[in-house]
Amino acid sequence: MPTNKLNLRKLMSDSGLSKEELLEAMPLLKVSGEVVGSEVEVEVTPDRPDLLGQKGLAKALRAYFAGQDEELRAGVDAVPVFQDEGTLRQRGYFQGFFVNDVTLDDDDVRRLMALQELLHKSFCRDRTKASIGLHDAAGISEIRYTTTRGDAIRFVPLGESREMTPREVLSFTEKGKMYGSLVKGDEFLFLISNNGVMSMPPIINSIETQVSPSTKRLFVDVEGIDPRTVELVTSLLVRELSGYGAISRAVVNGPAGRVVVPSLSEKRRELSVLTASKSLGIDLTPERAAQALRKMGHRVQPIGDKLEVFSPYYRFDVISEVDLVEDVMMGLGLKELIPSIPSTYTIGKRSSATSLRDKVREVLANLGYVEISTTLLSDGKSQSLVYETDPIKVKNPVSSSYDSLREGLLPDLLQALFVNKKKRMPLKLFEVGPVVTKEGNSAVQKINAAAVISDYSVSVEDIQGDLLRVARRLRLVLDVKPKDFPFAMSGRSAVFGSGWIAEISPEVLLKFGYDFPVVAFEFTVLTQFRTEIAQ
Repeated sequence: MPTNKLNLRKLMSDSGLSKEELLEAMPLLKVSGEVVGSEVEVEVTPDRPDLLGQKGLAKALRAYFAGQDEELRAGVDAVPVFQDEGTLRQRGYFQGFFVNDVTLDDDDVRRLMALQELLHKSFCRDRTKASIGLHDAAGISEIRYTTTRGDAIRFVPLGESREMTPREVLSFTEKGKMYGSLVKGDEFLFLISNNGVMSMPPIINSIETQVSPSTKRLFVDVEGIDPRTVELVTSLLVRELSGYGAISRAVVNGPAGRVVVPSLSEKRRELSVLTASKSLGIDLTPERAAQALRKMGHRVQPIGDKLEVFSPYYRFDVISEVDLVEDVMMGLGLKELIPSIPSTYTIGKRSSATSLRDKVREVLANLGYVEISTTLLSDGKSQSLVYETDPIKVKNPVSSSYDSLREGLLPDLLQALFVNKKKRMPLKLFEVGPVVTKEGNSAVQKINAAAVISDYSVSVEDIQGDLLRVARRLRLVLDVKPKDFPFAMSGRSAVFGSGWIAEISPEVLLKFGYDFPVVAFEFTVLTQFRTEIAQ
């Protein structure tokens, strides 16, 4: 989980709590803290990154004990920001805002830079998904997010003493060497103001806009390839930096027109008080539930036995009613939840399905096979290479690698053989896992077991003994009958009950880039459930 070091004295001052009260209060917000000298090292859960910063944590603690969060008053800045169309080819999602009347000391600057790098390493995925820039905005009257090619622009990077071209930045600076791979081709991104170069995203800032204790006005930019990450990180920085000065949003004139960013909009949801009461096991009134939510930063309006909840802009973790129930629980405090003994008494044990799977695993592992574990979601193309059928497709897959439900384990085992083809022969792999097959208009989920052997020379006789040992362990009687399959060599395959055994066709193996003989078997261990296929 993300961790950060905060100034203990300032956190006590900003939250209005003593050291002892602070350490007792932080767990109420799912934050663990440990005092180390003049600092407190905090660890937050991934769903509450707004608590990582000095001011963000202090604001949350104040809201918890005051009973409501502070209202953010954000105006619109007069300085125009322009985004050129060329940026869309690189890192086209861009947001920015200003912070006015800033008050900083050396410790504040150091901790803001540390927070920036912490966000870069975690939520920004080492600047791959997004990157952050903090700039001294004194004297700036116009900003442009643009691109350039070649060495037309020269500037002094932060931490350097001479002007450099973009190529020199990538070759000679530490940040350039670390993040140069994020630059596409010979086109470079720049943030430029009327005073000159501000930064070369996502690599490095210019020394001209270096933030210092004398900085009175900040400009913060966040750009990247993932819109959700850009929005999330921008909102977190607004929450944190609003503790150092007054926020004003930027007017960005870009390819899509004129837009004011960030939106900082609340998210509206409804919560049934009855649902919250049943989930937590306590009787709640709308007023009591509303007060608990206000302590967690929400704005709440009771409507009969329901609550209209407006979650603040920085609470990206609130997705459904369940998240609001959790916040009610946290707002009340765990001491309000009274433990009760369950009305039924049961003893946990392995299910019969798990026992069957473990028996197969035990036999095959003892026979020298190595187990692999892959997902039910699979690449439909690789499935079709083996079975020559159309697998069940997934609506709106996140990736073409997970666009189908696999109907057998053999394709994943063949891919595993390809990955390990340089290992010493023989290769013996197996998997016990879920598959889904079509039966009419229904999809049937089953647990299959499959094993493969690959060697310089191998035949079906080399694996049939292992199949018999598995069958004996499961007390199965195998009625084996010859049958050809599209993925098997002619005359070298058979069917038994719910499974098959075969020598795999060289044509199929070559489709997977594998050129050694392979024998395999696969059968159904158990059927889990049946459901209708959505049309």
